[in-house]
Amino acid sequence: MSQRALGALIVLPLCAAMMACGGLSAQMVAANAARDTVMAAQRAGVERHDLGFYMNQWAEDAEMVLGRGHAHGRYDRVFTQGQIEMHAEQRFHGNAPPGRKLTFSDVTTTPKGKEVIVEWTATLTDPDGYEVTRDVYKLAKIKGHWKVKHHRYWPLKTRIGADVYEFGVIEWQRRDREVFDHRRKGDRRLEVVALIEAYRFLEAHDVASKATEGKQAPALLWVMRGIAAVQAGEVQDAYKAFRAAVARNPKVGLPPFKAAHEAALTVRKAPATAVDKK
Repeated sequence: MSQRALGALIVLPLCAAMMACGGLSAQMVAANAARDTVMAAQRAGVERHDLGFYMNQWAEDAEMVLGRGHAHGRYDRVFTQGQIEMHAEQRFHGNAPPGRKLTFSDVTTTPKGKEVIVEWTATLTDPDGYEVTRDVYKLAKIKGHWKVKHHRYWPLKTRIGADVYEFGVIEWQRRDREVFDHRRKGDRRLEVVALIEAYRFLEAHDVASKATEGKQAPALLWVMRGIAAVQAGEVQDAYKAFRAAVARNPKVGLPPFKAAHEAALTVRKAPATAVDKK
């Protein structure tokens, strides 16, 4: 075999391989751009409370699904694009807490035709704890920009103060049993708390709404109704709930949601009778 022929046998396959790699590289460059778009938007919202930057990542028909695992489940909460924005307005109200940090690990980026699938483990760290979730994003290019079409996420681990919870089948079963126990005993307040902790937000909001129908419902139960409303995507009801809570007890503890903040400002300056009529 001549030197030229031998060179062809080596060089031509190598060139073909390099061309293939070059094509994949171009595809991956685009996929990585999609990934970076989401990372930047998530950090903007969580770390800086930049609502505009955060919302720019979403397609007009986007869906966000909060579940209890990778697979579809009966307790999934599906948010439309409008609900995503209202939910984000509640979370990213005011200044972000000092020291809050969002980091990503176990990141995979997979081009699939005209779409890109991005998966990662996100860790949100605050001075008093942390929250770890697994996230899956599906992105598509719309009018020249990468946009999130679908986002599913679920909790993996949480630390609140000294308490650490790892989410899995056993933990979810334990939380569901607590719901059952409190429901059987007829304790509506603890049932709502258990439902929120079990990520059964629609049920929590429904039970809390029924439990606060009477005039004797305590302020804390109204607070639970407001929290459940935000987490269930029923944000408008959260305004009513937090106003009612503060009207009944101006010193009641409130979550760091926009609706709670506005309720505190409004109700604590107004006569309780005027608020109760709202």
